[in-house]
Parts: sequence; structure tokens; C-alpha cells
Amino acid sequence: MNISFFTAFLILLLSFPLFADSPSDNSLLTVSQDAQIKAKPDYVNFTIVVEKTKSNKAKAKEAVDQVTAKVLKTLEKQGINKQHFEASEISSSPKYNWTKKERTYEGELVRRTIKIKLYDTKKYTDLVSAVSNLEKTSYYQQGFGYDDLNALRNKALVKAIEMAKQKAQLIAQNFDVRIIKPYSINEESSRGPQPLRFMADNARSKSSENAPLEIKEQEISAFITVTFIVE
Repeated sequence: MNISFFTAFLILLLSFPLFADSPSDNSLLTVSQDAQIKAKPDYVNFTIVVEKTKSNKAKAKEAVDQVTAKVLKTLEKQGINKQHFEASEISSSPKYNWTKKERTYEGELVRRTIKIKLYDTKKYTDLVSAVSNLEKTSYYQQGFGYDDLNALRNKALVKAIEMAKQKAQLIAQNFDVRIIKPYSINEESSRGPQPLRFMADNARSKSSENAPLEIKEQEISAFITVTFIVE
């Protein structure tokens, strides 16, 4: 009996607003606002994959290492800063040839991934051309990136906040009410640009390889909902 009474009292207590001056519904003004900014990406995410299949893992890795050395030398010739690429990711697995009735073991496949941040996009065409001529390599353009995406998202958010304040002021003036202060603020996660992707291998056509890489400004947006106390 005492437990039930305490539970009911606690529910009743929590049902009251946290602040004694919480306004009623007719003294609130809610506005929602989104805003966008545009910014050109700082770099392109470019990935090169080297893979070989041999009778055992050691031989496959040795073959992969030889091609990887050529890839790294190519990056050096292209003047790509060593700080902007990473080649430590390596994996291995047995490789099988599958038929309707059975599978045939072909050997051990070793794969090494080289991830690059390509800041100078003018080098893209030459880099793709050089990589496509290397044996058993594939390359992937995995979208683009920003050195400080959070700063750009914050810039979009500040723009959304200012626009929300202006909208609230306009509505308040036309309804002959005065804004006192914000009552609640809800900000949705800022939306960054969607990555553009494509993939290719060493069978890619020469016409595609020679196509220039064009990077346009991307849209970064923010959305906010603010409820104001008015009188």
C-alpha cells in the first residue's frame, strides 16, 4: 500500500514542468528553419588495390609487395605527399573457382589496399593512367572530403539560427506579440555532402582514363527548430 502511494506520488511529481514559469501553449511560437552553404572539397578519396593469387600465401604476398612498390614509386613520381597516403591494410584468403557442382581451390589470394587523399586533382588523370598500367591493380574514387567538415557544418548551423531568429521576429511583429526568450531548441544533425563513387580496373577504357576530374562545390545543410516564449 505504501509502495503504491509513493509510486503514484512520484508519477504526479514528474508530470509537472521542471520550471515554475513554463508557459502555456498559447504563449509559444515555434519556427523551423533549414540553411545551406556550398564549399568545394579539399581532396578526393582515392583507393588503389593490389591483389595476387599464388600457390601459397608467402608467394602471393611477395608478388603483391612487388606491385605495391611500383605503386608507391608512381605516387612519389606524381609528387603526392607521403602524409597523404597509407598502405598498411593487407588481407589474405583462399580463392576458389565455383561451378554448379563443386568448387576448385585456385590458391591463396593476398590483397593490399593503398588509401590516398588526392589534394591536387589536376594529377588525377596522370595517376589513373599510371596505375591502370600496373599488373593486377584496381582503383576506386571514393568520393571527396574536407579537412574540417565540422567547421563547415557549424557555419551552416549559424546561418540556420540567424534565419530562424529573423523568421520568428517577422511572425511576432505581424501578430503584435513580443519574443521574450527561447523555450526549447532542437537541432538535427547537419547533413554533409553525399559521396560520389565509381570503380575501375586495368581494363578501363583509355577514353575514361583521360577524362578530367571535375569537382564542384557541394551543399552542406543544417536544420533547427526553436520554440520561443512570447507575450
